[in-house]
Amino acid sequence: MKIRLLLALLFGFCLISCTQSSKDLKAIQHQQAGEYTVTILSETGSLKQGANNFTLEFRKTADQQLVDVGTVEVAPIMEMAGMSPMMATTEVAPSDAAGRYKVSGNFSMAGLWKCKVTFANGQSVRFNLTAL
Repeated sequence: MKIRLLLALLFGFCLISCTQSSKDLKAIQHQQAGEYTVTILSETGSLKQGANNFTLEFRKTADQQLVDVGTVEVAPIMEMAGMSPMMATTEVAPSDAAGRYKVSGNFSMAGLWKCKVTFANGQSVRFNLTAL
């Protein structure tokens, strides 16, 4: 019985320590959209050229509580003079915490990316992000 309890406690501790909280992440940028504050977070507080993993966080502006906003889409575009805009690919998935979404994307060039984030049945916000 004591061994089972010890194993359960050890397993629970491993689960807690393996999940990343927003305290471990650094804000890159935040914007207000209607009643929501949308924040982009990453481990380093920046994005880089190439593959990136970052987190989108949605909070009610009034009380700063995380809130699930349903399906989220991220569409990064780099405008280039005299050429068609370049589009980056992204995949968005809900995380373990309601209101927090994991994003993986590939910013193929360093520079300014204009990212449109669409959520909550058509609401959107735009971020100007620099990939280093």
